[in-house]
Amino acid sequence: MEILRQNQPKPVVFHFRVASCNAAHFKGDRVACPARVPHQNLLIMQEMETTLGFGKQRQVSNINGQHGPCEKDCQNIYIRLVAFFRNLSDDSMSPAEVHQRSEADFFSVATPLLYLQKPIKYLKSDNDERGGTNSSYEAPLVKARDVKIWQNFMANGELKQMINNPKWRCVITKPFTKKELQRLIWDEPELGGNINEMTFEILWSQIYSTLNLIHLKCRQKETGFEHPTRILIGNGDCAQKITKEPYQNYVPPKNAGSKRPDYAAYEFVPGSNQYTKHGRKSIENRVPGDAKLFRKIRRSMFPPDGAEYNKTRTREVEKVLTQIHDYMDRHEARYGYIVNDEELIFFRRRGTGWGHMDISEGIRHDTNGIGPECKISTTKLVLFYFHLVIAPHEKNWKLPSCRSMIGLRPHLPREAKGTRNIKTTGPSYKELDSDEDFEVY
Repeated sequence: MEILRQNQPKPVVFHFRVASCNAAHFKGDRVACPARVPHQNLLIMQEMETTLGFGKQRQVSNINGQHGPCEKDCQNIYIRLVAFFRNLSDDSMSPAEVHQRSEADFFSVATPLLYLQKPIKYLKSDNDERGGTNSSYEAPLVKARDVKIWQNFMANGELKQMINNPKWRCVITKPFTKKELQRLIWDEPELGGNINEMTFEILWSQIYSTLNLIHLKCRQKETGFEHPTRILIGNGDCAQKITKEPYQNYVPPKNAGSKRPDYAAYEFVPGSNQYTKHGRKSIENRVPGDAKLFRKIRRSMFPPDGAEYNKTRTREVEKVLTQIHDYMDRHEARYGYIVNDEELIFFRRRGTGWGHMDISEGIRHDTNGIGPECKISTTKLVLFYFHLVIAPHEKNWKLPSCRSMIGLRPHLPREAKGTRNIKTTGPSYKELDSDEDFEVY
Protein backbone atom coordinates (compact mmCIF):
# COMPACT_ATOMS: atom_id res chain seq x y z
CA MET A 1 0.00 0.00 0.00
CA GLU A 2 1.36 3.43 -0.86
CA ILE A 3 0.57 6.31 1.51
CA LEU A 4 1.36 9.73 0.03
CA ARG A 5 2.70 12.13 2.64
CA GLN A 6 2.18 15.84 2.29
CA ASN A 7 5.16 17.87 1.06
CA GLN A 8 6.92 14.74 -0.14
CA PRO A 9 7.34 14.08 -3.87
CA LYS A 10 7.65 10.30 -3.49
CA PRO A 11 5.35 7.86 -1.77
CA VAL A 12 6.43 6.05 1.36
CA VAL A 13 5.82 2.35 0.87
CA PHE A 14 4.78 0.22 3.84
CA HIS A 15 4.95 -3.53 3.29
CA PHE A 16 2.13 -5.13 5.20
CA ARG A 17 -1.14 -6.92 4.75
CA VAL A 18 -4.29 -5.84 6.53
CA ALA A 19 -6.37 -8.72 7.80
CA SER A 20 -6.20 -9.74 11.41
CA CYS A 21 -9.18 -7.97 12.95
CA ASN A 22 -12.79 -8.86 12.56
CA ALA A 23 -13.76 -6.19 10.06
CA ALA A 24 -17.40 -6.45 11.06
CA HIS A 25 -16.48 -4.02 13.85
CA PHE A 26 -15.46 -1.46 11.28
CA LYS A 27 -18.21 -1.77 8.68
CA GLY A 28 -19.75 1.64 8.17
CA ASP A 29 -17.49 3.27 10.75
CA ARG A 30 -15.40 6.33 9.99
CA VAL A 31 -11.78 5.72 10.90
CA ALA A 32 -9.86 8.82 11.93
CA CYS A 33 -6.87 9.22 9.63
CA PRO A 34 -4.01 11.70 10.24
CA ALA A 35 -3.84 14.93 8.31
CA ARG A 36 -0.74 13.88 6.43
CA VAL A 37 -2.70 11.19 4.61
CA PRO A 38 -4.62 12.79 1.70
CA HIS A 39 -7.66 10.50 1.96
CA GLN A 40 -9.00 11.57 5.33
CA ASN A 41 -11.80 10.03 7.33
CA LEU A 42 -11.74 6.78 5.37
CA LEU A 43 -15.06 4.96 5.26
CA ILE A 44 -14.79 1.20 5.13
CA MET A 45 -17.16 0.03 2.44
CA GLN A 46 -20.11 -2.14 3.44
CA GLU A 47 -19.16 -4.96 1.09
CA MET A 48 -15.76 -5.45 2.70
CA GLU A 49 -15.33 -9.08 3.75
CA THR A 50 -14.71 -10.35 7.27
CA THR A 51 -11.02 -9.78 6.71
CA LEU A 52 -9.41 -7.00 4.77
CA GLY A 53 -7.19 -7.96 1.90
CA PHE A 54 -6.24 -11.52 1.06
CA GLY A 55 -4.74 -10.41 -2.21
CA LYS A 56 -7.76 -8.56 -3.62
CA GLN A 57 -8.09 -4.97 -4.78
CA ARG A 58 -10.12 -2.85 -2.36
CA GLN A 59 -11.55 0.64 -2.68
CA VAL A 60 -12.18 3.02 0.21
CA SER A 61 -13.90 6.38 0.07
CA ASN A 62 -13.62 9.59 2.03
CA ILE A 63 -16.43 11.75 3.35
CA ASN A 64 -16.66 13.61 0.04
CA GLY A 65 -17.35 10.41 -1.85
CA GLN A 66 -13.95 10.47 -3.57
CA HIS A 67 -12.29 7.12 -4.06
CA GLY A 68 -8.71 6.33 -3.24
CA PRO A 69 -6.83 3.15 -4.05
CA CYS A 70 -6.21 0.43 -1.52
CA GLU A 71 -3.44 -1.43 -3.37
CA LYS A 72 -2.99 -5.16 -3.49
CA ASP A 73 -1.75 -6.31 -0.10
CA CYS A 74 2.00 -6.67 0.16
CA GLN A 75 3.60 -9.95 1.17
CA ASN A 76 1.10 -10.99 3.78
CA ILE A 77 2.23 -9.39 7.04
CA TYR A 78 -0.82 -9.08 9.27
CA ILE A 79 -1.44 -5.99 11.39
CA ARG A 80 -4.49 -4.55 13.02
CA LEU A 81 -6.29 -1.93 11.02
CA VAL A 82 -6.89 0.35 13.97
CA ALA A 83 -3.31 0.05 15.15
CA PHE A 84 -2.11 1.02 11.69
CA PHE A 85 -4.04 4.28 11.67
CA ARG A 86 -3.02 4.92 15.27
CA ASN A 87 0.62 4.59 14.27
CA LEU A 88 0.25 7.00 11.36
CA SER A 89 -1.42 9.58 13.57
CA ASP A 90 1.74 10.00 15.61
CA ASP A 91 3.60 12.73 13.65
CA SER A 92 6.71 12.26 15.76
CA MET A 93 7.29 8.72 14.45
CA SER A 94 9.64 7.97 11.58
CA PRO A 95 8.70 5.46 8.85
CA ALA A 96 11.03 2.91 10.47
CA GLU A 97 9.28 3.35 13.81
CA VAL A 98 5.88 3.00 12.16
CA HIS A 99 7.02 -0.24 10.55
CA GLN A 100 8.38 -1.47 13.89
CA ARG A 101 5.09 -0.71 15.63
CA SER A 102 3.20 -2.46 12.83
CA GLU A 103 5.41 -5.51 13.18
CA ALA A 104 4.69 -5.56 16.91
CA ASP A 105 0.99 -5.48 16.13
CA PHE A 106 1.50 -8.45 13.80
CA PHE A 107 3.06 -10.50 16.60
CA SER A 108 0.15 -9.59 18.86
CA VAL A 109 -2.41 -11.24 16.55
CA ALA A 110 -0.50 -14.11 14.90
CA THR A 111 -2.31 -16.79 16.88
CA PRO A 112 -2.72 -20.53 16.22
CA LEU A 113 -6.44 -19.93 15.78
CA LEU A 114 -5.85 -17.34 13.07
CA TYR A 115 -3.46 -19.73 11.33
CA LEU A 116 -6.06 -22.53 11.43
CA GLN A 117 -8.76 -20.23 10.04
CA LYS A 118 -6.69 -18.64 7.29
CA PRO A 119 -7.17 -19.86 3.72
CA ILE A 120 -4.41 -21.70 1.86
CA LYS A 121 -4.05 -20.16 -1.58
CA TYR A 122 -0.66 -21.27 -2.81
CA LEU A 123 -1.37 -24.98 -3.33
CA LYS A 124 -3.61 -24.68 -6.37
CA SER A 125 -1.82 -25.59 -9.58
CA ASP A 126 -2.05 -23.34 -12.63
CA ASN A 127 -2.35 -26.46 -14.75
CA ASP A 128 -5.80 -26.32 -16.36
CA GLU A 129 -5.68 -29.89 -17.66
CA ARG A 130 -8.23 -32.43 -16.52
CA GLY A 131 -8.05 -36.17 -16.54
CA GLY A 132 -5.24 -38.64 -16.08
CA THR A 133 -5.23 -41.98 -14.34
CA ASN A 134 -4.66 -42.75 -10.68
CA SER A 135 -2.30 -45.54 -9.68
CA SER A 136 -3.71 -49.06 -9.42
CA TYR A 137 -4.14 -50.62 -6.01
CA GLU A 138 -4.39 -54.32 -5.21
CA ALA A 139 -7.26 -54.98 -2.79
CA PRO A 140 -10.87 -56.18 -2.93
CA LEU A 141 -12.79 -53.69 -5.04
CA VAL A 142 -14.94 -51.10 -3.30
CA LYS A 143 -18.16 -50.46 -5.20
CA ALA A 144 -19.27 -46.89 -5.77
CA ARG A 145 -22.83 -47.83 -4.80
CA ASP A 146 -21.68 -48.57 -1.22
CA VAL A 147 -20.60 -44.97 -0.61
CA LYS A 148 -23.13 -42.67 1.08
CA ILE A 149 -23.16 -39.00 2.00
CA TRP A 150 -21.74 -38.20 5.43
CA GLN A 151 -24.71 -36.36 6.83
CA ASN A 152 -24.06 -33.34 9.10
CA PHE A 153 -20.30 -33.56 8.68
CA MET A 154 -18.78 -31.06 11.13
CA ALA A 155 -22.17 -29.36 11.40
CA ASN A 156 -22.85 -29.89 15.10
CA GLY A 157 -20.58 -27.22 16.53
CA GLU A 158 -17.55 -29.52 16.88
CA LEU A 159 -15.05 -26.83 15.90
CA LYS A 160 -16.54 -24.25 18.24
CA GLN A 161 -16.48 -26.78 21.09
CA MET A 162 -12.82 -27.49 20.41
CA ILE A 163 -11.84 -23.82 20.36
CA ASN A 164 -13.80 -23.07 23.53
CA ASN A 165 -12.51 -26.09 25.43
CA PRO A 166 -10.78 -24.68 28.56
CA LYS A 167 -7.89 -27.13 28.07
CA TRP A 168 -6.87 -25.54 24.78
CA ARG A 169 -8.50 -22.14 24.35
CA CYS A 170 -5.78 -20.17 26.12
CA VAL A 171 -3.21 -21.84 23.86
CA ILE A 172 -5.06 -21.52 20.56
CA THR A 173 -5.87 -17.83 21.10
CA LYS A 174 -2.46 -16.85 22.47
CA PRO A 175 -0.05 -15.42 19.83
CA PHE A 176 2.89 -17.47 18.63
CA THR A 177 6.26 -16.42 19.99
CA LYS A 178 8.82 -15.04 17.55
CA LYS A 179 10.81 -18.25 17.94
CA GLU A 180 7.76 -20.34 17.07
CA LEU A 181 6.95 -18.20 14.04
CA GLN A 182 10.41 -18.95 12.70
CA ARG A 183 9.40 -22.61 12.54
CA LEU A 184 6.42 -22.14 10.22
CA ILE A 185 5.34 -20.51 6.98
CA TRP A 186 2.72 -17.95 7.91
CA ASP A 187 1.83 -16.81 4.44
CA GLU A 188 2.20 -17.64 0.78
CA PRO A 189 5.65 -18.57 -0.57
CA GLU A 190 6.67 -17.90 -4.17
CA LEU A 191 6.01 -21.04 -6.20
CA GLY A 192 6.11 -22.23 -9.76
CA GLY A 193 2.91 -22.54 -11.76
CA ASN A 194 2.31 -26.26 -12.18
CA ILE A 195 2.31 -28.59 -9.18
CA ASN A 196 2.81 -32.31 -9.51
CA GLU A 197 2.06 -34.86 -6.80
CA MET A 198 5.57 -34.90 -5.39
CA THR A 199 5.68 -31.09 -5.18
CA PHE A 200 2.28 -31.05 -3.51
CA GLU A 201 3.35 -33.54 -0.86
CA ILE A 202 6.38 -31.38 -0.04
CA LEU A 203 4.20 -28.29 0.27
CA TRP A 204 1.60 -30.12 2.35
CA SER A 205 4.28 -31.19 4.83
CA GLN A 206 4.64 -27.51 5.76
CA ILE A 207 0.97 -27.47 6.72
CA TYR A 208 0.96 -30.56 8.92
CA SER A 209 4.26 -29.59 10.58
CA THR A 210 2.56 -26.42 11.82
CA LEU A 211 -0.46 -28.43 12.99
CA ASN A 212 2.01 -30.60 14.91
CA LEU A 213 3.49 -27.48 16.54
CA ILE A 214 0.05 -26.26 17.65
CA HIS A 215 -0.78 -29.73 18.98
CA LEU A 216 2.48 -29.73 20.92
CA LYS A 217 1.58 -26.41 22.53
CA CYS A 218 -1.85 -27.77 23.51
CA ARG A 219 -0.38 -30.92 25.04
CA GLN A 220 2.28 -28.95 26.91
CA LYS A 221 -0.45 -26.88 28.50
CA GLU A 222 -2.60 -29.95 29.19
CA THR A 223 0.14 -32.13 30.74
CA GLY A 224 2.64 -29.61 32.11
CA PHE A 225 5.51 -31.43 30.36
CA GLU A 226 7.88 -29.84 27.88
CA HIS A 227 8.05 -33.02 25.78
CA PRO A 228 4.68 -34.75 26.21
CA THR A 229 3.35 -37.86 24.52
CA ARG A 230 1.15 -36.61 21.69
CA ILE A 231 -0.35 -37.29 18.27
CA LEU A 232 1.83 -36.43 15.29
CA ILE A 233 0.98 -36.19 11.61
CA GLY A 234 3.80 -37.74 9.64
CA ASN A 235 4.77 -40.05 6.83
CA GLY A 236 2.67 -43.20 6.58
CA ASP A 237 5.84 -45.26 7.04
CA CYS A 238 5.99 -44.14 10.68
CA ALA A 239 2.95 -46.24 11.67
CA GLN A 240 2.99 -49.73 10.18
CA LYS A 241 0.86 -51.80 12.54
CA ILE A 242 -1.92 -53.53 10.61
CA THR A 243 -4.78 -55.89 11.38
CA LYS A 244 -4.12 -59.62 11.72
CA GLU A 245 -7.51 -60.37 10.18
CA PRO A 246 -7.03 -62.25 6.89
CA TYR A 247 -8.91 -61.39 3.71
CA GLN A 248 -11.92 -63.62 3.12
CA ASN A 249 -12.88 -64.74 -0.38
CA TYR A 250 -9.88 -62.88 -1.79
CA VAL A 251 -6.31 -63.97 -2.47
CA PRO A 252 -4.00 -60.95 -2.32
CA PRO A 253 -1.10 -60.83 -4.79
CA LYS A 254 2.47 -61.10 -3.56
CA ASN A 255 3.00 -57.34 -3.65
CA ALA A 256 -0.18 -56.59 -1.65
CA GLY A 257 0.52 -54.27 1.24
CA SER A 258 3.63 -52.78 -0.36
CA LYS A 259 1.90 -49.42 -0.69
CA ARG A 260 1.36 -47.36 2.43
CA PRO A 261 -0.69 -44.24 3.13
CA ASP A 262 1.11 -40.98 2.43
CA TYR A 263 0.16 -39.69 5.89
CA ALA A 264 -0.31 -41.16 9.33
CA ALA A 265 -1.70 -39.87 12.61
CA TYR A 266 0.21 -41.74 15.29
CA GLU A 267 1.16 -41.49 18.95
CA PHE A 268 4.63 -40.10 19.48
CA VAL A 269 6.38 -41.13 22.69
CA PRO A 270 9.56 -39.06 23.25
CA GLY A 271 12.61 -41.19 23.96
CA SER A 272 11.12 -44.40 22.61
CA ASN A 273 12.47 -46.59 19.82
CA GLN A 274 9.31 -46.30 17.76
CA TYR A 275 11.11 -45.18 14.60
CA THR A 276 13.28 -48.29 14.39
CA LYS A 277 12.48 -51.02 11.88
CA HIS A 278 10.63 -53.12 14.45
CA GLY A 279 9.29 -50.15 16.41
CA ARG A 280 7.31 -48.81 13.45
CA LYS A 281 5.44 -52.11 13.14
CA SER A 282 3.89 -51.58 16.59
CA ILE A 283 2.61 -48.06 15.89
CA GLU A 284 -1.02 -47.56 14.85
CA ASN A 285 -2.08 -45.22 12.08
CA ARG A 286 -5.18 -43.69 13.62
CA VAL A 287 -6.23 -41.43 10.72
CA PRO A 288 -4.60 -42.49 7.43
CA GLY A 289 -4.48 -39.97 4.62
CA ASP A 290 -3.42 -40.01 0.99
CA ALA A 291 -2.32 -37.28 -1.42
CA LYS A 292 -3.79 -36.92 -4.90
CA LEU A 293 -4.03 -34.31 -7.64
CA PHE A 294 -7.23 -32.35 -8.18
CA ARG A 295 -7.05 -32.79 -11.95
CA LYS A 296 -7.12 -36.58 -11.50
CA ILE A 297 -9.58 -37.01 -8.65
CA ARG A 298 -11.84 -34.53 -6.86
CA ARG A 299 -15.00 -34.50 -4.76
CA SER A 300 -17.24 -33.79 -7.73
CA MET A 301 -16.25 -37.17 -9.24
CA PHE A 302 -17.29 -39.23 -6.20
CA PRO A 303 -20.61 -40.93 -5.54
CA PRO A 304 -23.34 -40.53 -4.69
CA ASP A 305 -23.84 -36.82 -5.38
CA GLY A 306 -20.78 -35.58 -7.27
CA ALA A 307 -21.59 -33.28 -10.17
CA GLU A 308 -19.18 -35.23 -12.41
CA TYR A 309 -20.07 -38.67 -11.07
CA ASN A 310 -21.07 -41.06 -13.84
CA LYS A 311 -22.58 -44.40 -12.80
CA THR A 312 -21.46 -45.99 -16.06
CA ARG A 313 -17.82 -44.90 -15.72
CA THR A 314 -16.66 -45.62 -12.20
CA ARG A 315 -13.24 -47.19 -12.75
CA GLU A 316 -11.05 -44.27 -11.64
CA VAL A 317 -13.30 -43.43 -8.70
CA GLU A 318 -13.44 -47.04 -7.50
CA LYS A 319 -9.65 -47.34 -7.69
CA VAL A 320 -9.29 -44.40 -5.31
CA LEU A 321 -12.12 -45.62 -3.06
CA THR A 322 -10.54 -49.07 -2.88
CA GLN A 323 -7.19 -47.60 -1.92
CA ILE A 324 -8.33 -45.26 0.86
CA HIS A 325 -10.77 -47.85 2.24
CA ASP A 326 -8.10 -50.55 2.38
CA TYR A 327 -5.74 -48.14 4.14
CA MET A 328 -8.42 -47.42 6.74
CA ASP A 329 -9.46 -51.05 7.12
CA ARG A 330 -5.88 -52.31 7.27
CA HIS A 331 -5.13 -49.98 10.18
CA GLU A 332 -8.55 -50.57 11.76
CA ALA A 333 -9.22 -46.86 11.51
CA ARG A 334 -12.75 -45.47 11.38
CA TYR A 335 -11.69 -42.27 9.61
CA GLY A 336 -9.41 -41.41 6.71
CA TYR A 337 -8.98 -38.68 4.14
CA ILE A 338 -7.79 -37.73 0.69
CA VAL A 339 -6.14 -34.37 0.17
CA ASN A 340 -5.34 -32.83 -3.19
CA ASP A 341 -4.03 -29.44 -4.25
CA GLU A 342 -7.46 -27.81 -3.94
CA GLU A 343 -9.53 -29.65 -1.34
CA LEU A 344 -9.76 -32.08 1.56
CA ILE A 345 -12.21 -35.03 1.55
CA PHE A 346 -12.91 -37.14 4.65
CA PHE A 347 -14.24 -40.71 4.74
CA ARG A 348 -15.83 -42.75 7.52
CA ARG A 349 -16.12 -46.55 7.54
CA ARG A 350 -19.53 -47.69 8.69
CA GLY A 351 -18.44 -51.19 9.72
CA THR A 352 -21.41 -52.86 8.05
CA GLY A 353 -19.55 -54.46 5.17
CA TRP A 354 -16.52 -54.26 2.94
CA GLY A 355 -16.37 -50.86 1.26
CA HIS A 356 -19.26 -49.36 3.19
CA MET A 357 -18.21 -45.73 3.69
CA ASP A 358 -19.59 -42.25 4.18
CA ILE A 359 -18.02 -39.35 2.29
CA SER A 360 -17.85 -35.74 3.44
CA GLU A 361 -18.28 -32.66 1.35
CA GLY A 362 -15.10 -31.29 -0.20
CA ILE A 363 -13.45 -28.64 1.96
CA ARG A 364 -11.57 -26.19 -0.23
CA HIS A 365 -8.15 -25.00 0.87
CA ASP A 366 -8.94 -21.40 -0.10
CA THR A 367 -11.93 -21.20 2.26
CA ASN A 368 -11.64 -18.17 4.53
CA GLY A 369 -12.84 -19.18 7.98
CA ILE A 370 -11.70 -16.22 10.05
CA GLY A 371 -14.27 -15.33 12.67
CA PRO A 372 -14.78 -15.71 16.41
CA GLU A 373 -17.53 -18.34 16.16
CA CYS A 374 -15.64 -20.91 14.02
CA LYS A 375 -18.75 -21.42 11.93
CA ILE A 376 -16.79 -22.08 8.72
CA SER A 377 -14.80 -25.28 8.33
CA THR A 378 -11.34 -24.86 6.84
CA THR A 379 -8.90 -27.56 5.84
CA LYS A 380 -6.55 -26.84 8.73
CA LEU A 381 -9.31 -26.59 11.34
CA VAL A 382 -10.86 -29.92 10.33
CA LEU A 383 -7.55 -31.77 10.19
CA PHE A 384 -6.52 -30.29 13.53
CA TYR A 385 -9.83 -31.38 15.06
CA PHE A 386 -9.44 -35.00 13.99
CA HIS A 387 -5.89 -35.16 15.32
CA LEU A 388 -6.46 -33.25 18.56
CA VAL A 389 -9.89 -34.57 19.56
CA ILE A 390 -10.43 -37.89 17.76
CA ALA A 391 -7.02 -39.54 17.33
CA PRO A 392 -5.90 -39.62 21.01
CA HIS A 393 -8.80 -41.86 22.10
CA GLU A 394 -9.16 -45.42 20.80
CA LYS A 395 -12.92 -45.50 21.33
CA ASN A 396 -13.20 -42.60 18.88
CA TRP A 397 -10.97 -43.68 16.03
CA LYS A 398 -10.75 -47.48 16.11
CA LEU A 399 -13.08 -49.81 14.20
CA PRO A 400 -12.39 -53.52 13.58
CA SER A 401 -11.48 -54.67 10.09
CA CYS A 402 -14.23 -55.76 7.70
CA ARG A 403 -12.06 -58.28 5.84
CA SER A 404 -14.24 -61.12 7.11
CA MET A 405 -17.22 -59.55 5.28
CA ILE A 406 -15.68 -59.58 1.80
CA GLY A 407 -18.02 -61.19 -0.69
CA LEU A 408 -20.83 -61.59 1.80
CA ARG A 409 -24.25 -60.41 0.74
CA PRO A 410 -26.52 -58.56 3.13
CA HIS A 411 -28.90 -60.82 4.99
CA LEU A 412 -32.30 -60.99 3.36
CA PRO A 413 -35.34 -62.30 5.24
CA ARG A 414 -36.37 -65.76 4.03
CA GLU A 415 -39.44 -65.69 1.83
CA ALA A 416 -42.37 -67.79 3.02
CA LYS A 417 -44.03 -70.10 0.54
CA GLY A 418 -46.38 -68.24 -1.76
CA THR A 419 -44.99 -64.79 -0.94
CA ARG A 420 -42.59 -64.43 -3.84
CA ASN A 421 -44.48 -61.47 -5.29
CA ILE A 422 -45.06 -59.78 -1.96
CA LYS A 423 -42.82 -56.81 -1.18
CA THR A 424 -40.51 -57.49 1.77
CA THR A 425 -38.18 -55.33 3.79
CA GLY A 426 -34.83 -54.38 2.28
CA PRO A 427 -31.36 -55.59 3.28
CA SER A 428 -30.60 -55.36 6.98
CA TYR A 429 -27.17 -54.66 8.44
CA LYS A 430 -25.85 -54.74 11.95
CA GLU A 431 -23.54 -51.88 12.98
CA LEU A 432 -20.36 -53.17 14.59
CA ASP A 433 -20.07 -50.16 16.81
CA SER A 434 -21.98 -47.06 17.75
CA ASP A 435 -21.19 -43.40 17.17
CA GLU A 436 -22.74 -42.30 20.45
CA ASP A 437 -19.40 -41.61 22.15
CA PHE A 438 -17.88 -39.77 19.24
CA GLU A 439 -17.36 -36.08 18.73
CA VAL A 440 -18.05 -36.39 14.97
CA TYR A 441 -21.51 -37.37 13.79
